[in-house]
Amino acid sequence: GLDVRIPDGELTVIVGPNGCGKSTLLRALAGLLPGTGGSVLLDGGDITRLSTKEVARRMGLLPQSPLAPEGITVADLARTAAFYRDCLGLEIGHERTLEDPAWISLLGLEQGTTARAVDVTIGQQALDLVAFDPPGRPYSPERASNDQWFQHVALVSGDIGAAWKRLEGGVGGTITEGPPVVLPPNTGGVTAYKFRDPEGHPLEWISFPPKVGDPQWHSRGRSLIIGYDHSAIVVMDVERSIAFYAGLLGFKIGSRSLNMGIEQDRLDGLTDC
Repeated sequence: GLDVRIPDGELTVIVGPNGCGKSTLLRALAGLLPGTGGSVLLDGGDITRLSTKEVARRMGLLPQSPLAPEGITVADLARTAAFYRDCLGLEIGHERTLEDPAWISLLGLEQGTTARAVDVTIGQQALDLVAFDPPGRPYSPERASNDQWFQHVALVSGDIGAAWKRLEGGVGGTITEGPPVVLPPNTGGVTAYKFRDPEGHPLEWISFPPKVGDPQWHSRGRSLIIGYDHSAIVVMDVERSIAFYAGLLGFKIGSRSLNMGIEQDRLDGLTDC
């Protein structure tokens, strides 16, 4: 259990390592997570007896990332979480139940749908594994890197050789043929390897050479995984997609490149693509 008092008129800072419960504490204080015991008092009154509007009027919460889970939808939460923990060496948080009707409506699901989720800590970031009840359709057994539904998560490794060795025997499926691939200079000269989790979701190890990529990846040592760099999606019409993301949503183009050749083919498990 935990007893905490936030004094009026003062700045209170909660400090601790990843996964220790800082975000969980803030969510509980804001009434977003039900407690298993005890109570949360806001201005002396039990927060569960206040309306959502009244709580919002008295207290604001600005999270570092969205409170609604964003990440990977899975069927077998325990099995997939075990893969990310045991094979990838990542920290797994406690399982929680999600029943917010507004969130369910936002996803276009039937009311009454529930979900269970766990946080996967990736360096200073987090990714959610979410299992819905009732479940949707499984990931297609016929899969390739140029499928329109392909979207991978790129995990930055400080020691990609050791990361690759750790996967042996436990990976849900390979995409890259053979060991990690060193890509040509026009794509940054990065070293990469693509594989799948037990349910078929594509993942990528990526390692940046000096002066390439975000500077933060060169200051975190040689840990197996030091962060989550990006996600990539397959599109059919590049210019039309850019018009949507940049023109309509306001995204900015960071860079453009043409990835091709035998190294790229081996990385993606394709031929002449």
